[in-house]
Amino acid sequence: MNQCAVSVIKRLFINLLYIRICYLVKQGGAFRALSSAAQGALISTDPSMSPRGKNEPLPRSAVRTSYLLYHAWFAMRNRVDEALKPYGLTSMQYTLLSTLAARKNLSSAQLSRRFYITPQAMGQVLNQLEAAGWLTRTPDPENHRVLQVNLTKAGRERVSMCDAEMNLIEDKAFARIDRSTLAAMRTGLESMMVSMRGERG
Repeated sequence: MNQCAVSVIKRLFINLLYIRICYLVKQGGAFRALSSAAQGALISTDPSMSPRGKNEPLPRSAVRTSYLLYHAWFAMRNRVDEALKPYGLTSMQYTLLSTLAARKNLSSAQLSRRFYITPQAMGQVLNQLEAAGWLTRTPDPENHRVLQVNLTKAGRERVSMCDAEMNLIEDKAFARIDRSTLAAMRTGLESMMVSMRGERG
């Protein structure tokens, strides 16, 4: 990931973190309630994380990028779950159905790797979605021990309805971010995803 993309991503998520911290303060100072060890885990003094160069140390108050990512997603997930509740889906279930809308004939094992959960946990999610009539699992013609997962017509219709809700959420979340910054953020996140998946083998 190039240094410019890292810098853009960190600026974006620092803004999102500020909003999240304000919320936590209103809820009773959740960060202050953490143990000193837990607070230390959230604070980075690693100079290599600096967008200004590896040889220039960060201030001791600099926050880890992973922490920013976590809290940005946590805030987003809450809004997504609330918006998708009338459609009978969680954010994870919607993302899974969206993946199936884009790619056909994925197996449960492939999906579990993509979503970083165990095959058993993925099996439970697929059971729920299949029972709702939104996907099917059929034997792979080349290997009958493997079940291929695909959306039903009802599943595609459900994804389409939820896509409209997601468009509204993303429009609000990224309203103050210009297109070039958002494009750089996406590039950086995509590079990170490739790297993390590569480490999993």
